[in-house]
Amino acid sequence: MKNGLKIGIVGIVTDYINIWEKKENIQDITITDPFEAAKQALKEIKPLVDTTVCVYHGGFERDVKTGKQLTKTTENIGYKICEELEFDLLLTGHQHLLIEGNYINNTYVVQPSFSGLNYFKITIEKPLDTNKLIIESIIGKPGDFLENEITEKLLPIENKVQKWLDKPIGLLSQEMLTTDKKTMTIEGSSVIELIGAVQLAASQAQITCVSLANTSPGFHKKVTMRDIIATYPYTNQLITLQITGEQLKKILEKNSEYFSLDSNGYVIISPKYLYPKLEHYNYDYFIGISYVLDIRQPIGRRVTSLTYQEKEITNKDTFTLSLSNYRANGGGNFPIYTECSVLDEGSEEIVAMIVAFIQSKEMISIPRQLDYTILPK
Repeated sequence: MKNGLKIGIVGIVTDYINIWEKKENIQDITITDPFEAAKQALKEIKPLVDTTVCVYHGGFERDVKTGKQLTKTTENIGYKICEELEFDLLLTGHQHLLIEGNYINNTYVVQPSFSGLNYFKITIEKPLDTNKLIIESIIGKPGDFLENEITEKLLPIENKVQKWLDKPIGLLSQEMLTTDKKTMTIEGSSVIELIGAVQLAASQAQITCVSLANTSPGFHKKVTMRDIIATYPYTNQLITLQITGEQLKKILEKNSEYFSLDSNGYVIISPKYLYPKLEHYNYDYFIGISYVLDIRQPIGRRVTSLTYQEKEITNKDTFTLSLSNYRANGGGNFPIYTECSVLDEGSEEIVAMIVAFIQSKEMISIPRQLDYTILPK
């Protein structure tokens, strides 16, 4: 820098890319352990610089204030980096959490939230009489000021995008809007019914699995592209697997972790799906089977009924199941899916399937297909 201070910057990204991304998209990319990569890079640069910074597209596996374990996966290893490596500053992202300037061991950490809602201004001072750094940060929020020249250049594109988003796609027999997450996950939703119908029609599978983003408004009676993109914002593709009854039951048990009981015995959304990161998208709805989850039971014994076409499902039964490539690759900590045989790898995005389905008829009417019960009621 102009003042003579030398800063060494190391960049790493969560290796869960291996789980999320389609194999053909990363076949020419070597994805290594981010911790080991950061450790080696730090060893190389530390003797050459005054300050070390790790820029990490990842988050924290522990509560940054209490140290309490939040997750046992390796998706986020920020706390481990602070415990075992000696970076001066760790800049994190990925969890969409606002983490204000804070020290973990001797490493200063921050994390802005999401969607450009805020940013950090960080100052690093190195007094001449000591090797100890003074690191401070303030949180800023974007202002309303716009660069006129840039705005004028981008406005035609913005207008074109808005026109495309407001493009009418088709007509539904009724509005299919979402409600609060607890009500939807316990009682079902017409939004899920529609997406499920799309996936079943496209895959011809016996069962389909649907999840929604943390924020999904649903579909108005006159459906526009804006409705579809806002409700299903992912670029997921539809995969069809062959799954056994035993695997299906284990997956439903895992899915039931989304629920817990409050002190009065009422069903609530489990806190671990709310903090440190909202993970409503890791709860799945299944269409094609009937099942009962009793949240009063311990995990592993919550599936008290599981049938297909009114016949009890046995461990050795096999079914075809369609779902997003994110979930099929084990995303959301569902590794059992990776053990299933792939029948169709999919090539078309689910968003495109939703558009085509709605455009296929003058008016779309979806019957009730979800058939599950969450106990206690």
